[in-house]
Amino acid sequence: MIYNRLQKTNHFSLIYAIAFLRQQMLLLPVLLLFYINNGLTVNDYFLFQGLASLLTVILEIPAGYAADKYSAKIILIFAFFMLLLRDTFWLCGYGYYIVLIGELFYAIFRVCFDSIASSYIYTILKKKNQTTDINKIYGYFNATMYLSTAVAALYGSYIFEVAGYKIVLIIELIFVLVALFFASILPSDSKISMIKVHKLKKLMERGKTKERIIKLSNTLKYIIKRKKLIIYMLFSGILVGLSNFFFWSFQPILKLSESPIIFFAVIVLINNIIRVLSSFFSEKINKKMGIIKLANYLYCIEASSLILIIPLCFYTDFKLSLLLIFFLCLCIGMQLIFTINHISRLHKIIFSPIRSSISSFNMMLSRLITSLLMISAKFILPYFSIPVILIGYILIFLIICGGYLLYEINHQE
Repeated sequence: MIYNRLQKTNHFSLIYAIAFLRQQMLLLPVLLLFYINNGLTVNDYFLFQGLASLLTVILEIPAGYAADKYSAKIILIFAFFMLLLRDTFWLCGYGYYIVLIGELFYAIFRVCFDSIASSYIYTILKKKNQTTDINKIYGYFNATMYLSTAVAALYGSYIFEVAGYKIVLIIELIFVLVALFFASILPSDSKISMIKVHKLKKLMERGKTKERIIKLSNTLKYIIKRKKLIIYMLFSGILVGLSNFFFWSFQPILKLSESPIIFFAVIVLINNIIRVLSSFFSEKINKKMGIIKLANYLYCIEASSLILIIPLCFYTDFKLSLLLIFFLCLCIGMQLIFTINHISRLHKIIFSPIRSSISSFNMMLSRLITSLLMISAKFILPYFSIPVILIGYILIFLIICGGYLLYEINHQE
């Protein structure tokens, strides 16, 4: 009876509920401390995040293709199985390789959830003839996730401090199981029945691999031939990559300034409140400013973060570190507004058969840049501090590379 009632629930209520449960990441505010408890270092922390991002790069296009070919819903369900495996691994094991394998499971989850969710939302809107609402719905979807992360930050670090990470992981597992159940009762986004899927799999086993490769090749050709499209994708990718590095730098910066554990949670809370507000107002800001003007403002604001970073190269100050982190949170919030509207724009201008594949390619670029930044930091850290690395990344990737792309965006016909 409850199952039938849930199935009749508004589709987007279920999607928002799944988004909320997906982000109940209680361990996130103190992930670096979890690494240290397992005998790992800050270098391992950056390396593992980079390797995880690199794995998502490899899986992005196949995941998008699978969603286009079969069903985004099936891929979303598979994603939660991966998250279930990660938490189980971390709960039952200990040490370097256990943490690494768990991060790889989480990478598979991310690529199967983050890239496909927007395509699923657009498909459901298309069935309802409401595609003009994609900016608003996708903004609310992101707002729900970041609100959830903010809520989790309030009690995740406290439970970690008083009860240990195993209790934190048990609570996370409960949320994942509920999310998995909700995902299973989402409406289908595909006309292909499970019987037809089964038959299609058999046909593929008999020689459909070549057809699949051709479609992937056509998707890449479609992107490469459109300079306007690739410039926006690269610019967005640089912004996302830098924002990801900003975020993963927060915990090492706090540890360097000998911050109390409570501030690990406070920063995640502030970061996600800003993300919630950015997601909620993304559509209104885009209508007022437009994506090009937004790109220019974002570029200037992120570049100005150097004013706060440079002093930290010479002395460690807790208050200055907090001020820098807060400013970088604002940068991440503006980047999110740009990304939401950039992705929504992509879905509007790309035709249906390759929509998920294009979305996955866009996400792939972002994660490739993220992995480059994270893995590089692992090898640079023995020689330079986090503030120095931040300065180098902003100068090279944002000011130089991003500046060229922004020039192209501003001078497009």
